[in-house]
Amino acid sequence: CWADAAAALTLEAAGGQMAAFDEHVLAMRPSPGIEAVGASLRHLLDGSGLIAAARGSRTQDALSLRAVPHVHGAAREVLDRSAQLVDRELASVTDNPV
Repeated sequence: CWADAAAALTLEAAGGQMAAFDEHVLAMRPSPGIEAVGASLRHLLDGSGLIAAARGSRTQDALSLRAVPHVHGAAREVLDRSAQLVDRELASVTDNPV
């Protein structure tokens, strides 16, 4: 997802901390979207030298960075649900009589 890639690049540029994206931390607010974005960010940033160099440099990042899984996750869920509704409506018969 391009939004996750942009967030990962931002985290690298800002020397982000990965603690906010730990799967156990994100599981405290169970949501398929949050889990998917968290996994995506962990995958994209795995092995990043910039992230490794910044580890422990501060307690936490700005809320705008820490909230990425919640914001992107909610958007993903809404888009997925909307696509399901559109698909269902397009596949439905609405004429009377059938």
